Amino acid sequence: MIIKKPEKERKGWRPRPVEPDAVRCLARRHGLALPIAALLWQRGVEEGEVTGFLQPGLRQLPDPGTMRGMAQAVALLADAVQQERPITVYGDYDADGVTAAAVLVCFFRALGVPVRVVQPDRLQHGYGLHPDLVRQIGEGRGRNGVLVTVDCGVSDREAVALARSLGLDVIVTDHHQPPAELPPASAILNPLQPGCAFPEKHLAGVGIAFYLAVGLRRELRQRNNGFAEPNLKELLDLVAVGTVADMVPLTGANRILARIGLGVLRQTSRPGLAALARACGLEAGAPVSAEDIAFRLGPRLNAAGRMDSARAALELLLCDRADEAERLAAALEDHNQERRQTTEAVVAEAVRQVSDPTAAVVVAGTGWHQGVLGIVASRLVERFGQPAVVLSLPEETGEPVRGSARSVPGFNLYRALAGCRDVLLRFGGHEQAAGLALAAERIDEFRNRFQEVVRAAGIGEEAALEVDLVLDGRELGQPEFLDQYRLL
Repeated sequence: MIIKKPEKERKGWRPRPVEPDAVRCLARRHGLALPIAALLWQRGVEEGEVTGFLQPGLRQLPDPGTMRGMAQAVALLADAVQQERPITVYGDYDADGVTAAAVLVCFFRALGVPVRVVQPDRLQHGYGLHPDLVRQIGEGRGRNGVLVTVDCGVSDREAVALARSLGLDVIVTDHHQPPAELPPASAILNPLQPGCAFPEKHLAGVGIAFYLAVGLRRELRQRNNGFAEPNLKELLDLVAVGTVADMVPLTGANRILARIGLGVLRQTSRPGLAALARACGLEAGAPVSAEDIAFRLGPRLNAAGRMDSARAALELLLCDRADEAERLAAALEDHNQERRQTTEAVVAEAVRQVSDPTAAVVVAGTGWHQGVLGIVASRLVERFGQPAVVLSLPEETGEPVRGSARSVPGFNLYRALAGCRDVLLRFGGHEQAAGLALAAERIDEFRNRFQEVVRAAGIGEEAALEVDLVLDGRELGQPEFLDQYRLL
């Protein structure tokens, strides 16, 4: 939503299309302000869906049984619960992965079932299911048990095969783009995998973990085995935080989970989330918005995994003592301050490398902190309007170069990297964000190839800023507009 400005200031704006007659009809039938009706029309909300969109409820969520692999996953976990097999959750180190791990830990604890969590270290292990950690699980306390990945695993074919060879059953829950050849897991939950009928294709990792909990509770209820039934709504504060922090589209199931989760978050009983909110300057019991998560809570949870270990973030979400929560929230605040300073330093160095970007920005620096590469790439996209790849060269020779990439709207970054796969050691991610690794001696080759792919797609000029509507101040000041806008 953009306030109307003089024509000369609107260069580079691209308003999304609307159908005036359809918008007026929607507004008249539902008593909506015209701008609100236009926004709903743009989002594909039809006449019979308006009330449900503005006042979403949990009953509107898609059935977990429609997600491919759900039946196998919940049957396997229900058996493991009844047979008291070890259960290990392997969670990524960002806010989505940490909240996803916390959702499953809280769920199993409510069942009275022991569960362990393993998290990779960004600098030591990198993203995904790491073979060394798999061996520790399979040969240690997780022996002969079930390994559940959250927010990772779908691209880790070799690590999953290793886990299976060690006698582990593996359930992969992941929302990243699946490769052509899926890992040999016991079950895979990923709405993007071929043959999955689940209607919401853009769940965050925490959303898939929540759906696994929903499906498992149903399976245990049907088996009538006497386990306590966890209150799933109590998990939605965690789901809202992870969903918004991961910047998935807040539409469909994501919108429902986030909207209701924000209400749960406002009255959260978790000492850790309450302490984190206070550290962000949010008042106890005050409404929490998606913006508060995106710009306050989320960055602090992410900062732990970016600058040190994500363990502090997970412990914060799971702790039950107020004093411990305050200590952990203060530690995350320190990490966040360090993250800001490091980001600004790397951005400054990266910008100096960009003299005349012709299609895409590819920059590299020795010792750039891997925890801020994605943020730096986003800053470069904002500054130059082109896809950006930021690479960190290792200080020791022989180690792979690791990097993060971000895209502009309308350009499929994952597909572009797939066109460079012969130059890369590995890659994975989404249309708009990805991670990659390559040998240092192939950086120039990759830069040229990537820019060729981008140029061939017609990307190279400064990207237009997509806006919903262009309005004047009088429209924004109407009471009915403001009241209805708060429901979006």
